[in-house]
Amino acid sequence: MVERPAKSGALFNQKSRIKVEKYDKDYDALMARLEEAQAEAEEVVKHDFSKAEAALSGDWRTIYDALDDAHKRAFWRSFIQSIEINRDWAKGNMKIERVNFF
Repeated sequence: MVERPAKSGALFNQKSRIKVEKYDKDYDALMARLEEAQAEAEEVVKHDFSKAEAALSGDWRTIYDALDDAHKRAFWRSFIQSIEINRDWAKGNMKIERVNFF
């Protein structure tokens, strides 16, 4: 009776189908891609908030309250590019995920 060695996770499964050298090569390639992706995700994008800061400085609220709806929309659209919303249809909830500025 031939006994099989104890399973040691994914390595055992891969080693039973491919050679160790190929597994190691594929593993190294995947780890390199993962490191690149993590480095890209960590890059900090610097945003210019000067338009928003200028629009929201001083007594902006008094002026804003005097605007009609069309001009209020134009005010916000002057420095907000988009608003990303996460909709949870099952619960009927919406959550603002991100506000993108010009």
